[in-house]
Amino acid sequence: MINGVNVLNPSYEKLSELAKDSTYNDILARGKEYVGIKGFVDKERVVLYDNAPAINARLNGAILDINGNKILSVEDLGKELGKYEPGETVNVKTKTNNETINYKVILGENPENPDSSWLGVGFLNKNNGGVMAKIFGVVSVKELNVYYEPRIGEFGWFVYHLLWWLIIISFSVALVNMLPMGIFDGGRFFYLTVLLITKSEEKAKKSFKWMTYLFLLIISALMIFWAYAMIF
Repeated sequence: MINGVNVLNPSYEKLSELAKDSTYNDILARGKEYVGIKGFVDKERVVLYDNAPAINARLNGAILDINGNKILSVEDLGKELGKYEPGETVNVKTKTNNETINYKVILGENPENPDSSWLGVGFLNKNNGGVMAKIFGVVSVKELNVYYEPRIGEFGWFVYHLLWWLIIISFSVALVNMLPMGIFDGGRFFYLTVLLITKSEEKAKKSFKWMTYLFLLIISALMIFWAYAMIF
C-alpha cells in the first residue's frame, strides 16, 4: 500500500506514479509501516525509511537541544533520549539554513529494545574517494556528525575558509612542483635518480628529456579534452 492505495505486484512505473512526493510517502510492505522513498535504486528495489518518530515529525536540520538541554555530541543525544519513556512528547530544536525550528516529537519504542525510547535518527559517514578528501579526513580535528558554528559570526567562517584554501593551494603547489618535468624540482630529482642508478649522464639527460615531453603531452591532451567538453 502506498499513500492509502492498495498495490499488487507494483511495477517501477506504478511506484513512480503513486510516490508523488519523493521524500514522504506512507508505505505498507509485508505488514510493516514505512515512511518515504529515498529514491529508486533500480527497477526491482527501492529504499524505504523506517516509520520512525523523527521522520513522522518531518524533523530536519542539526539538533540543537531537546527540552531545553543542549545537544553537543552524539553521546549527548543518547543520554538525553535515555531520560524519557516511549510515548512521551519532547521538544526538539533544530537549525537549518540559518533558521531555527521547534518540533514536538512523540518518541517511539526502540525496535531493538521496546523499553527504551526511540527518535529514529541515524548517522551516515560519507566516504569521499578523492585523495585530497582522504588527507583532510585524517588531519581534520572536527568530530563527525557534530554541528559546528563559529562564535564570532560570519568573520569566523571567513577565517576558517581562508585557512583551508591556503592549505589546499600550498599542498597543490607542492604536488605540482614534484612533477618530473624540466621546470619543476621534481624534474631535477628525477634526473639525479636516473643518474644515480645508471651512472650515465647521457642516459639521465635523455630520460629527463623524454619524461618532460611525456608530461607535456599528457597536459596538452587534458587541456584539449577540457576545451572540447566546454565547447561541445
